[in-house]
Amino acid sequence: MIGPQNDKIWTIAMNTENSNVPLLMLHGFGAGAAFWVLNFDDLAANRPVYAIDLPGYGKSSRSKFSKDAKEIEVQFCNAIERWRQLMKIDKFILLG
Repeated sequence: MIGPQNDKIWTIAMNTENSNVPLLMLHGFGAGAAFWVLNFDDLAANRPVYAIDLPGYGKSSRSKFSKDAKEIEVQFCNAIERWRQLMKIDKFILLG
């Protein structure tokens, strides 16, 4: 998916037709969405499940990041919010 800032956020989506609150899975630093591969089927049994590669990881774009740690945190939050809006998700459960 391409966001308004031309950020590409790679997304794995399962059971998206289910109307329950979706689960968004965020990997840790030094990982990627594939980190969750053994959990997808069980977690998606009763709700939509999304796993994304944060900007700079996996198949997502290599965004330009600030050198300031607080600003980088804002950049990640903004990227996730743009993703949420483009996916038309009102609320989700966050797993990290």
